[in-house]
Amino acid sequence: WDWSAGFFTKVFSNLYPNSDFHTLDLIKSHIQRCKIMNEDRNNITYHVSSSEDFLEKFNKKIDLLYLDTGDMTPIEPTAQLHLREAKIIVEKDLIAKDGLILIDDVKSVVTKEAGEKSDLGKAKYSIPYFLENGFELIIDEYQTILKKIDLISYFFLLMLYE
Repeated sequence: WDWSAGFFTKVFSNLYPNSDFHTLDLIKSHIQRCKIMNEDRNNITYHVSSSEDFLEKFNKKIDLLYLDTGDMTPIEPTAQLHLREAKIIVEKDLIAKDGLILIDDVKSVVTKEAGEKSDLGKAKYSIPYFLENGFELIIDEYQTILKKIDLISYFFLLMLYE
């Protein structure tokens, strides 16, 4: 199998054994593989679900959200899905104060080779949306990290830039 599939869940659930983790995939066999990799962990809840359905139903604050949604090509369907996810996350205010969103596969040569003009790949709509809605860019690489900023700081920044 894909050697890295489920690896994020493995590493972070081991690093933070007193934290609760939710991992999801559309494909049941992917979740089964993740369960095998993490059979020594008891702090993970597994979900076979679409990201949109999961986010719509989830009602807790999230400290770290790892978005690795969709394929890198064709880019447009995944970019649209990322934007829909971003809107749910912002509208439901799911990210905790100072919470982080880590988006995978952003600055990828795969999307450029497929003709994508944006440097943001599958996150070409979601990252600008997050930045317009109370998040700041912390790391801008292949894996991009955004941090939720508090509203007072956010409005102060807006006033500075206007």
